[in-house]
Amino acid sequence: MKFLPLLWLLASLSLTGCLDKIVPSSGDEVEEPAGAGSAASKELYQEKLALRKQLKELQAKSKDDLAKQELTKVSEMEEVRAYYESVVSTKATLETSLDQWRSATRGSFAGVKLPQIQLISGETFSDVTIAAVEDDVLRITHSGGDATLEIMKLPVGLRKNVIHEPTVLTDRGVAE
Repeated sequence: MKFLPLLWLLASLSLTGCLDKIVPSSGDEVEEPAGAGSAASKELYQEKLALRKQLKELQAKSKDDLAKQELTKVSEMEEVRAYYESVVSTKATLETSLDQWRSATRGSFAGVKLPQIQLISGETFSDVTIAAVEDDVLRITHSGGDATLEIMKLPVGLRKNVIHEPTVLTDRGVAE
């Protein structure tokens, strides 16, 4: 009884070897030679042929499916590339327009007169005329002469309402 599984294994290996002789491993189908064995071996031979045929069909289908998937992915990638280029182009146009608008807005403040400006530090300038707005400074003339004031040291109300800090400053400026 102990040897029954071992005997079954040996018979299976022997039968597999016979089938390899009947059906070559190259994948070419051949007719079963006459008198190749028992009914069980003929049945296994037919099953092996059927499995080999299914495998070939699956391989062919897989190649076709992979080719279709590849074409789909290439098309999708092309759409993404075109969209990316469109975004880059739009961003460049936006940046150019924003720079022009920022420059025009800054220029519109030249000549604006204010009765006084008091910095966050408490320093006060009277009879102020804005000469220029730059990235991070405000150039003014006042009753005591000329001055260059850091925009970040101006009172928040002046920065946000008069100079309109979010649009006038570039990314180099620090907004609250």
